[in-house]
Amino acid sequence: TLSVIDSVVRHPNLLPVFIRLFTHSIIVWLFKEICNWTFTVFLAFLYRATSIAVLKTLAKKPEMEESLHKFLIDGPRKIIIARHGERVDFTFGDWTRLCFDETGKYQRSDLNMPETLPQRKGAPHSFYKDSPLTNIGLFQATLVGQALKANNTEVHHVLCSPALRCVQTCASILKGMGIAEVMPINIEPGLFEFLLYYKDEMPTWMTLEELTDAGFNINHNYDQITQEKELNTNESCNDFYHRNANVTQKVIKRTQLQGGTVLLVGHSATLETCTRELVGGAPRTEHEMIAVIKEIPYCSVAFAAQDTKGSWSLQKPPFLPATHSANNQFDWNVLSS
Repeated sequence: TLSVIDSVVRHPNLLPVFIRLFTHSIIVWLFKEICNWTFTVFLAFLYRATSIAVLKTLAKKPEMEESLHKFLIDGPRKIIIARHGERVDFTFGDWTRLCFDETGKYQRSDLNMPETLPQRKGAPHSFYKDSPLTNIGLFQATLVGQALKANNTEVHHVLCSPALRCVQTCASILKGMGIAEVMPINIEPGLFEFLLYYKDEMPTWMTLEELTDAGFNINHNYDQITQEKELNTNESCNDFYHRNANVTQKVIKRTQLQGGTVLLVGHSATLETCTRELVGGAPRTEHEMIAVIKEIPYCSVAFAAQDTKGSWSLQKPPFLPATHSANNQFDWNVLSS
């Protein structure tokens, strides 16, 4: 500073130059300080916003993943097995040809069809072998859930066939119980129906990510008892019984230390094949099995309970069945014929 002042005294004509340099230095310094302050404020804001987001996530995580119940659950073990609700393809036949145009755009042709469909790979063909529920089917499943809730029946573990109609049924049952948001669904390929029906082509099921994107509460960490690659379309009826019985036995064993009630959601045969060996019966022949499942309508529910000695038996469900008549499609032209 002294040298600068001395230079100015000796050479007065340099004063404007020194003033400009001094001003420039001040401006540069102020600019750097403003930038540093702005960056600091930005980092503080970003840190605060990130911290709040993390805290909110951590606050919500237990709500979604924490069990509804405190294990160990006292009392006898129970298994609830439900068939899926009314399906679109069995109600409307070749519905994909009727409802998808050449660009793949979906438009329903009946009020009982879903208004929209979930996004999935391979659509519309992938819907052909993996049909969704009708709106009546969703309502049927919701009624079952409401009945379970009204009878104070709790569910502690949930396994579901990977078929879309079963996932929708399971989600609607849990919705009717008021626990859909906090009870994740475990997708279990071993609960899929008799593979002999699919010798020509297996369905392409929706992935866990696609199901989650569609709004279903899916457990992505579930260790499947039967992997999809293990399913064999050449299985015999006896193999089918053993496959479903294995799922039942394994889920009982896996949850033994926790206790509680297991909900299995599958197909018409699931009520038979998941309980037959459990209660001490031998697998039926294919002819006998078909005769039984013909008597299992949509959203039928079977109950099995374990006694104090560890034996299992089928019991009467604690709520009424839901019965309704067929309702054919109305053609208004009949009035003008």
